[in-house]
Amino acid sequence: MPGGDTYFQATIIPNATVCYDESSLFVTSQEIVSLPVELVSFKTQSTEDGVQLSWKTASELDNKGFEVEVSTDGKNFRKIAFVESKVGTTSLTQNYGFLDTKATSGTNYYRLKQIDFDGAFEYSKTVAVNLTLVSSSTVYPTLATSDITVRLASSDEQVTIAVADMAGKQLLTVNNPSERQVVLPVQQLQQGIYFVTVISGTQKEVFRFVKR
Repeated sequence: MPGGDTYFQATIIPNATVCYDESSLFVTSQEIVSLPVELVSFKTQSTEDGVQLSWKTASELDNKGFEVEVSTDGKNFRKIAFVESKVGTTSLTQNYGFLDTKATSGTNYYRLKQIDFDGAFEYSKTVAVNLTLVSSSTVYPTLATSDITVRLASSDEQVTIAVADMAGKQLLTVNNPSERQVVLPVQQLQQGIYFVTVISGTQKEVFRFVKR
């Protein structure tokens, strides 16, 4: 999967001599300004539930945390989460992660905005991942006792999930769920056959399950 290691840019004092290659940045001077956070890796991976982000720091200094930003064109980013620093200041390795369950189908671009306690911030390198979503929703199990799970093909559009009996009477409705995977309780239903209707945008899907 696309992704890779990334490093925050160093803050360099005036008149310092700089030399660098693709993987590192070295500063030659009588004084070196320490990095607030040494980010040694930032990776993305496509999963059934969305895009899993993971990153690792080698050290942190007055680190408040990380804003996770996403873009569909690699230029216009928006914040989707904030992951708080585990320690604030440390010389020990720290591991972080975030699952973007609302990622859209296609190429998604991610970057981290590391924020200090004093408000200063730095951006990570941008990493990209391609996500292929299933074309239809799914409902399981088909033989249910306590609950059923509705896995939506996408959560980008207006979505309505409705459970109805054989007579067409709606018993349960969920509008615009925040996640693509929705668990619905059905233990209160009588034994019999029921239908789940998923309306997403202009697409309508109907699924059948049996309450035991």
